[in-house]
Amino acid sequence: MDNNPRNLSDAAAMAQFRLALIAPVIHGLYPDASRNACYQRITERPLTLPDGSVFQYSPKTLSKWVSLYQNGGIGALMPQERSDKGSTRVLPDTAIEEIYRLKKAFPRLNSTQSHPRLVDNLMTNALTLGAQMEKKVIDTEVILASVSSQNLG
Repeated sequence: MDNNPRNLSDAAAMAQFRLALIAPVIHGLYPDASRNACYQRITERPLTLPDGSVFQYSPKTLSKWVSLYQNGGIGALMPQERSDKGSTRVLPDTAIEEIYRLKKAFPRLNSTQSHPRLVDNLMTNALTLGAQMEKKVIDTEVILASVSSQNLG
């Protein structure tokens, strides 16, 4: 999290907002039959956040906040900056092509099973082409073999 005073103030306000929502559950003072019923009631309608925006939370989110608070106190309720902020989350064209090729070759393969194949195939091709790049000249046979092994040509 950024140490900018304004950002810290906003994060603290959000943590207090979250704590106010889950306080009845933490103290066991909720009027509902169960914690889940309390979460359902609180999240029935969209809530106005400290910055004025309106957001609809799921009951599972409140359950997560209770767990975070019990394990780390109010500091754990402060919003965290995404760990992948600033990096691209878009698949390169080669990965997309390889996914389609694998799906065509193995229609019953699910994503969990295809991931290792995808990584292995893409890394093999990258290493082969990378070794050729070090030579400053890429052999046309290597490119053709790579393309034909991927059924792209």
